[in-house]
Amino acid sequence: MILDLDTLLRRGQAPARFHLERLDWPGESIDPSINIVKTVVEGTVSADGSLLTVQGLLRFDYETQCARCLTQVSSHQEAEFAEEFARSESEDAPDRYLYVGHTLDLTQMVEDCIALNMPLRTLCSETCKGLCPVCGADRNIVSCGCSADEGPMKNPFAALAAKLREENEEV
Repeated sequence: MILDLDTLLRRGQAPARFHLERLDWPGESIDPSINIVKTVVEGTVSADGSLLTVQGLLRFDYETQCARCLTQVSSHQEAEFAEEFARSESEDAPDRYLYVGHTLDLTQMVEDCIALNMPLRTLCSETCKGLCPVCGADRNIVSCGCSADEGPMKNPFAALAAKLREENEEV
């Protein structure tokens, strides 16, 4: 996602508007389990000497698995951004992005913005029942009838809870 500064800033507009789209963002750079389907970045770029300010809106569509039932989920996120780009590093502003020449590569900024605005977990619905911890059946589709007390996947903290109850009764 590269902006040609000569074209944008030569127009005499202050700030200059831009619109970029990209399909199939490489998800490995963010999270291998997330497939970024489409990314749209639009906003403005303004110059103050060699310091550039880029601000606007990032919209991205992505696919991942539901955190509870593991079905494929498509979702959409939006995030506003305002970032500075400079030609050299500065101790006063360590979070500025760098640029060289007459082009501005927004790739790292977009990846950072996606990573910061990606939900910690995505659900197919708020009422998703998830997978049965005993037999692994999708509880949204079937009612397996398994009891939480049966099977090899018992609560690993049940023994600890029982021990704590014993200690509290002795006091």
